[in-house]
Amino acid sequence: MFDPRVERALAERAIGFSVDVEEVFVVNKELVSKTVRKYYPPDAQAAQFWMKNRQPDKWRDVQRHEVNPTSLRSSEEIRRALLTEFQDMVDQGLLQLPAPRRMKA
Repeated sequence: MFDPRVERALAERAIGFSVDVEEVFVVNKELVSKTVRKYYPPDAQAAQFWMKNRQPDKWRDVQRHEVNPTSLRSSEEIRRALLTEFQDMVDQGLLQLPAPRRMKA
């Protein structure tokens, strides 16, 4: 019964939304009501929760990357496979590598 409403509310919170609200102000000692549009910005935590539940293989906290050592024949192949795995993690934003250090002349 509440599931569709909660799902919609979570989705709106994840992407941000606007809502019209009736506010009351005091102007010249008189109460004046006015409709005001309020904007609620996207919430990263709501978006993360949504994605982890809707696409768990892509958005879970831990992703498994397995390399089968019996299929690799040399240390060079292992090095290339590891470089590919690291690059994939960097591309997905899961890993940040420090900037290379410059050698002093």
